[in-house]
Amino acid sequence: MKVPISLTEYFSADLLQAMLSTLIEHELLESEEAFHSNRFLNRSVVPHIKNLSERFNRLSDQKVSDHYWKGSSNPQNLRMAYLLHFMPANLYRMACVWTELNRLGFQWPKQNQLRAVELGAGPGSATSGIAIAESISESKNSSLPEQLKWTWIERDSQMMKLGQTWNQKLFQMKNKPWTIQKNHQKLDLSQPLFDRKTPAFDLWVSSYFLNEIEDTPEDLAQYLIAQWKTHLNKNGIVILIEPALKKESRKFLSFREALLKQVEQERKFSLQVITPCLGNQKCGALMEPEDWCHEVVRWWRPDYYKKLDQLSGLNRKDLPFSYLVLTRDRRPIEDILPTLSNTSSNKRHRLVSPSYATGRDSEFYLCGQEGKTKAQIRLQKEEVPTRGDILLGTELEGMDHRPRRVLSVDSVLNIEGKHPVQLIPKRNA
Repeated sequence: MKVPISLTEYFSADLLQAMLSTLIEHELLESEEAFHSNRFLNRSVVPHIKNLSERFNRLSDQKVSDHYWKGSSNPQNLRMAYLLHFMPANLYRMACVWTELNRLGFQWPKQNQLRAVELGAGPGSATSGIAIAESISESKNSSLPEQLKWTWIERDSQMMKLGQTWNQKLFQMKNKPWTIQKNHQKLDLSQPLFDRKTPAFDLWVSSYFLNEIEDTPEDLAQYLIAQWKTHLNKNGIVILIEPALKKESRKFLSFREALLKQVEQERKFSLQVITPCLGNQKCGALMEPEDWCHEVVRWWRPDYYKKLDQLSGLNRKDLPFSYLVLTRDRRPIEDILPTLSNTSSNKRHRLVSPSYATGRDSEFYLCGQEGKTKAQIRLQKEEVPTRGDILLGTELEGMDHRPRRVLSVDSVLNIEGKHPVQLIPKRNA
């Protein structure tokens, strides 16, 4: 995934001010002066960052479904730690996915407003991320309607109230006339999420939520498809972001496979993956038991965040995550993401690993219609592709048991757009 510079530098002093005033308003923080005290941070924030980090990284013995807010002896400080440390990173992850859609040319239908739902909203990290992504300069051609009506579903009412205050401050700062309706409820796969009379949504998002559900990928896929049949518009978009940890990522990939398998059996319901996979091909990462698929993005951490990282012994300079963007739209992916047009599906490949130098070649993993494969290419040094780049019009040579050579490629799609490339033939080098 390619991230514009303006997004990597999204966090401003105004955002920190809004976060601190939100915490003070909800009586989680006594004053801004307290926040700038190392003693306060070490006693009231850092231990809870470590606590949450252990839970989210599965280092503790607690079950993934444990309600960590109620299970804590000090849920107020736990919520404060989450808003200060985990929310900004999750916000950024969603903003990156949203920016990726924009760079691939996705356009919303012309209408006055959109209806959106955030499942397992917490403090509304996904909502915040979309607001931030829409406010950066690269989004000037965004087709998102001005009005966006959010519905949040969350089991922790206090965190949801905290998130609503924060997001309303963010909306005001970014001139977004968006609204939020809060639904205090827990996901129960035996019950529908909404009354059948509830209007369908155009956008359905969740961030670091599905991994907390202990049901099988197959049961979860069946449940969500049932909800989307009724409550996702026919050109609607689903964005799901999950952890990059091997176990959770592989479970997420199994969920993707279960979704597509069930869709194949449906006659009146369509669903296709549009990114990071450029179609509904079988997942190559699941072919090997030790493999998994994830994205990594980098950001400029604000000074306070660096300080919290240092005090807690963490380093969140790089943010890994797994994600899927799906749509009910039946059009070919080239029409949904017009930046991919003029290339056949079997000649589009995304780099899903960094590039490594091997002699004078660059070696990396590509993912396309045929799955995941190791490949080599020889380009000018300044043209070496990186993770997230999309190769358009590729011709590959060789077998899968050894790195395949990229014989030709029409262009490389990165954050700056499409760029024609000239390969250096191996035999002439």
